[in-house]
Amino acid sequence: MNPYRPRAGYLLTLEDSVYPQPKFSKKEIALKLLQELLSQCGTLCYLEMIAVIGDSTNHASIRLQEPAGFVEVGVFQNIGFKFGRFLDSVYMQAHLKT
Repeated sequence: MNPYRPRAGYLLTLEDSVYPQPKFSKKEIALKLLQELLSQCGTLCYLEMIAVIGDSTNHASIRLQEPAGFVEVGVFQNIGFKFGRFLDSVYMQAHLKT
């Protein structure tokens, strides 16, 4: 978890970064950790968490965020280039309960 932006207007918003090893995804450990992260950040009075998924075809990352309360709020199309192809960035957001 990192600040979403360095400017003062975004002090109550964080960005998550979750990279679970595949062997843990089926055991839902990554989801439990993400849910705990959201809970702790809410307890610390943060209001919103942003997830930036580096490719719209990364369904595993999107599926990890959804049950934790994230909803898709936008897609930037073709803004990255990797492995010979252009990539989208999917933005998802969750409201943190305090």
